[in-house]
Amino acid sequence: GGDLVAAPFVGQREVLERPEECGGEAALEVDLRKAHMQLVEVDHTQQALQLLTRAQAAYKERKYHAGAAVCAARMAEEYLEEGNLLAASKLYERLRRERSEGEELSAGPWARWPLLRIHALERSVVCACRALGLKEGPAVCERS
Repeated sequence: GGDLVAAPFVGQREVLERPEECGGEAALEVDLRKAHMQLVEVDHTQQALQLLTRAQAAYKERKYHAGAAVCAARMAEEYLEEGNLLAASKLYERLRRERSEGEELSAGPWARWPLLRIHALERSVVCACRALGLKEGPAVCERS
């Protein structure tokens, strides 16, 4: 056996109790700890949702229905990942049924992307299963 040696970085987040044991890297260690705490404090989901909302609004303004649908799908995924099942299921249902004014089902992103409708339906089922407290959804929903 060998002697037990204390780790060089002992102490709280911004304080090193024995910086002399760290060599010249004590300041770097403190900076890394501060950067890590800043990263933990940032809510990436909210930032992603804000950016997706802006992108979706820009797509709708330019009448790019496919781009708006993709943004809605990604927003629904963000909501699902953070556990906001109500918002996610509403977006998936809207995606599944949505058509622009005067647009037939054969036009727009739905005719070109039938998999988007299938994906939205599957994810709607997953949301409903999670809302019911089921750990796993039906096997058919696991492919996407």
